[in-house]
Amino acid sequence: MGSGKTKRLRSFEEWMRANGIQWDRSRVDLVDSLAHCSGLALGVSAVENIEQGDVLCVIPKAACLSTKTTAIAGLLEAEQLGGGACVVCCSCRAPRGRAAAK
Repeated sequence: MGSGKTKRLRSFEEWMRANGIQWDRSRVDLVDSLAHCSGLALGVSAVENIEQGDVLCVIPKAACLSTKTTAIAGLLEAEQLGGGACVVCCSCRAPRGRAAAK
């Protein structure tokens, strides 16, 4: 396990790469430490000073959770629940890959 990263963090980085998410590894570190962040304890830590306007990460729209990418997207559309159902779709995220968001 030479990298010092937890299994959870390595899995998250793997998911990010698989979904086309790119981040500047020379300027930011992904961390899995309760001392540095809250909630699920996954966070981002600056390795150096960051200037306003610097691009540190590129996240394709298909990798974002929304009412269109949730596992229950068809149900939300059929019931015409729209954007107000975002809380519901957050609890219904299923691994669907990039093809599902097209």
